[in-house]
Amino acid sequence: MFVKTQWIIPRLLKQPPPEDGLYRYLMEESLNILENIWLSEGEKEFLIFDKISFADILACCDLEQVLITDYNPFENRPKLERMWRAVKTATSPFYEEAHQ
Repeated sequence: MFVKTQWIIPRLLKQPPPEDGLYRYLMEESLNILENIWLSEGEKEFLIFDKISFADILACCDLEQVLITDYNPFENRPKLERMWRAVKTATSPFYEEAHQ
């Protein structure tokens, strides 16, 4: 919903995005859960297993969407950024091609 309200709808209506509010809060809470719960164990690269899973790919696709809004989901979330980079590396060159 954050991407929808901050990027998609404003472009369709040719209006500036509304002030950040509920959807930003909910997105940030979700990002914090990924950082502080799912990726909390040491130098863990992926969400569930020690190898990439479908969950990692889905999470990173959602992170890519957030990036188009000029919001940095990795700010103060180094574990989340490490996971994102690990997924990109593990799926290269297909990840980059899919997100061009």
